[in-house]
Amino acid sequence: MIRLLAPQRVVRGYRDGSIRQLRLLVVLPKWMRFQKDGAIEMHCEGSIYIDQDPHALIDDGYLKPPVLPGQEFWMAEKWCEYCYVDERGYTHFDQTTVYYAADDYPDFEIVDGDGFLLDDQRIKWHSSTSMPRKYARTFGKALTVRVQRVQEMTEEDCYAEGVPRGAYAYPPSTPLGLAKGMFRIDWDAEHPRNPWAWNPWTWVIEPERSKP
Repeated sequence: MIRLLAPQRVVRGYRDGSIRQLRLLVVLPKWMRFQKDGAIEMHCEGSIYIDQDPHALIDDGYLKPPVLPGQEFWMAEKWCEYCYVDERGYTHFDQTTVYYAADDYPDFEIVDGDGFLLDDQRIKWHSSTSMPRKYARTFGKALTVRVQRVQEMTEEDCYAEGVPRGAYAYPPSTPLGLAKGMFRIDWDAEHPRNPWAWNPWTWVIEPERSKP
């Protein structure tokens, strides 16, 4: 089963059904990088090559989609185990209690029933890349996978990827359209190194929810 890494917003929306299509940034090998116009710059044997279209790189095996049609996947999340520090300063983890940042658990000390902070009990978040498979709770199967530049997405794509119908962007006069304006805000917040303005390449996955 394939591991997928996605932002918290995507994990949350996929779980509650508001996201019916996944869009993930194309991750390039170390010897490639995106230019500001979205073109792919390749460094090979002392030379630099520029390619506007990744399809040839995919066909040649240099770029591989995160999951193939028909493959099952699980989504890694920002996570943590419950822990406490004893009087000697040792940290103890409760491996039966796992918290997920996508559930909006607070990133500070846990409070007791009366709302008081418990100084010896904490949540310490771990990145999704370190999440063990045994803690996975979100699963699916890829039906289709395609590559597309992010600015080529349609308004319907935006709705399928979590933008509420009737939502508006700030400022309202955005030339992108209402849904695209909202999606751009989320994209730029989640991908500061590959912003919407650069028009990076993305993998677009049509998933089917499945159980563990």
